[in-house]
Amino acid sequence: MLKSIFAVSIFCRLACVFTLLATASAVANPLSLFTEQCLQFHTQTSVPIPSAWLKKDGDQLVVKASPEVHLQQIVDFEAGLLSLHNLNDLNNYYRSQTSAPEYQQALLMCQVHLADELTWLASQLDSNKLTSSAYQSLDTNTPYQVYSAKLASLLNRQWPQNTKALKHSLQANIEHYFSKKYQLTLPDICQLKEEAADEHQADFNTEQSIAFYLAHQQDEQCRKQAWIAYQIRAKDLIKPSLLKLHQLQTDFSKQRGYQNFTDYQLSFQGLTENQVEIFLASQTHNINQAPWNLITQLKKIPKSHQPKVSTALLLQTAFQQLEQLDIHFEQIDLINPSSKQQVYRIWHKQRLLGELYLHWFDEASSSPTDKLAGALIKYPVLGHQFGQYSLQLPQELTDTTQMRLLTLLSESISLLAKSGQFYYFNQQSVDSSSAEIGSLWLAKWLSRALDKPQIHNPRLVLIKQYQQQHQVFKSKVALYFYRQNNVTNWPWVQPMLDAQISQAFQRSFGHDWPQASDAIYSLQAIANQGINHYLLLWQQTLAELIMNEVNNDSKAKEIFELLVVNEHNQTLYDQLSAIYLQPMDFEKLIWRINHAGSKQE
Repeated sequence: MLKSIFAVSIFCRLACVFTLLATASAVANPLSLFTEQCLQFHTQTSVPIPSAWLKKDGDQLVVKASPEVHLQQIVDFEAGLLSLHNLNDLNNYYRSQTSAPEYQQALLMCQVHLADELTWLASQLDSNKLTSSAYQSLDTNTPYQVYSAKLASLLNRQWPQNTKALKHSLQANIEHYFSKKYQLTLPDICQLKEEAADEHQADFNTEQSIAFYLAHQQDEQCRKQAWIAYQIRAKDLIKPSLLKLHQLQTDFSKQRGYQNFTDYQLSFQGLTENQVEIFLASQTHNINQAPWNLITQLKKIPKSHQPKVSTALLLQTAFQQLEQLDIHFEQIDLINPSSKQQVYRIWHKQRLLGELYLHWFDEASSSPTDKLAGALIKYPVLGHQFGQYSLQLPQELTDTTQMRLLTLLSESISLLAKSGQFYYFNQQSVDSSSAEIGSLWLAKWLSRALDKPQIHNPRLVLIKQYQQQHQVFKSKVALYFYRQNNVTNWPWVQPMLDAQISQAFQRSFGHDWPQASDAIYSLQAIANQGINHYLLLWQQTLAELIMNEVNNDSKAKEIFELLVVNEHNQTLYDQLSAIYLQPMDFEKLIWRINHAGSKQE
């Protein structure tokens, strides 16, 4: 491991990041030191690859390949690879903390260098040898064998270099066109009255601008025209790139034995296309609220003027509540105490999970990075390192941001409590379909225990209903788009997608959108996430189901151990079987989802 990177206390580094970003470039600071060390990292000398895993034509010189890999070799390989992961995670953290171009450029160079190093490493490994029993000296179903299989799976997902570069170029084009400003032209009858409009709002360049228009336009048809125009503002520019990206991903999937990109992505998530459709149908509820009417409807509901609460007080209350789960917080005495920075060690029973860094900011600050936010600094790896997480906090919270804080706190605990012996177990989870369920359940458990006001706020209830159906709709759009085997003949494909997506829109919002296939061009994430829009909804639904069905007062500790700690790396259905004390599969799970709270259940 690159011990020099972490020889200095990480807290000193983080504190310096917040205080030295504005210093002259000639003055050495943590970011400059970090990027220098990052660029000096070389996988070939830092990561000892077991010779039994190497390709025959690998770049490394192998005198004589060992016929099998031994336990110590895997331990040494993981320790070396952990250095690269730590560099990458810390680089991502620093990128979130500065907007200065000179630092962003240096951190981007670090990111590119680490990507190249990881690509070189992947080029040396033979995925077949990772899983073949002929190259293993490990007991069946040990974490080390699961780790080998996980590495093989990750290797098989690697794109050829040229194709990968084209994919990233297409994704970058789409992101660029979404970031551009567009002038939306509306008929004269739909123009706002002079007293309602101003020069800034008339351009409809941002979400705030279109929201302003929807809030002040009295005519529903005009609101609908404006909302649809905003959804397809980038359509003509992104359409060629998006369709080419679709074909690229479809060809990649077919080369690996799948019918389409949907089947390929779902193969890593333990669900089939039909099961995802059944789940989305179970979450579809007609709220009879068109997106273009949401703001006008919210204006009719009186605002709830809840007094702000002290962030420090809410945190301490949450800390006390978490003691019921055997989670304890120990404040560290700093050498140079500051009212703006605090550090806590987090313990679960007798196990140290890691450190939580609190950075307080003044709400009057104009800094773009001063907002309620959380960021991972370093993943925990059992037996190798503790985790680290950072929270940026205002002094006071509204009723909306209180839940946001509890969500971030739950996320930090869930990340630090992971007990995998390998980085990839904690960073990606053994089962991606359940990766966030523990964190979401913990946030709901905390919110209910502390009786947060947004639970009873009618405005937020309406917003939540809308957000859920919007998530359902986006998930269906992505699913319908990526399950197409060929989009080269788009005029033939489009009418079918119009019918499917229009029906999905009607079932969620109770209004018509005849050319609803245009929704494909309104989702920036569709280019990067593929069909994964449904995953968060799936995990939120399961977290809510567990929260409502299980006697949480008596079983909270057990659920925390199963969903968050997951010491034995159980899959989703193994976890659910332990919670419900009966064998669970998709059919039984979807039945519970459909009948939750009913007499039948």
